[in-house]
Amino acid sequence: MFTFGCSLVLDLDNARLFAQQFQLEEDRPTLRRIARASALCHHDLVQCLDASSFIVRSQNDPDVQYEVVSTEDGYQCTCPDPAVPCKHITALLSELSECHGA
Repeated sequence: MFTFGCSLVLDLDNARLFAQQFQLEEDRPTLRRIARASALCHHDLVQCLDASSFIVRSQNDPDVQYEVVSTEDGYQCTCPDPAVPCKHITALLSELSECHGA
């Protein structure tokens, strides 16, 4: 089992374990995105609006937040990052897995 969101820094082994659990690539950009998502969880910046809508606040600017919505095709985020999944969706996946004991 990996540790996620427990500290500001996520080590490489835990980032790889997270990637494997969620069937994500283990390339450098994805592992960096996973580490940044862990910091979002550490700062408790993921908020549930309802069963399919979530807000993830910016770590750097408290006035910026992104909406993550569950759709039939997976999760979509309003952030400008074209990566799928972005760090906001990755943080949400972690939060949901903790809530459901996955």
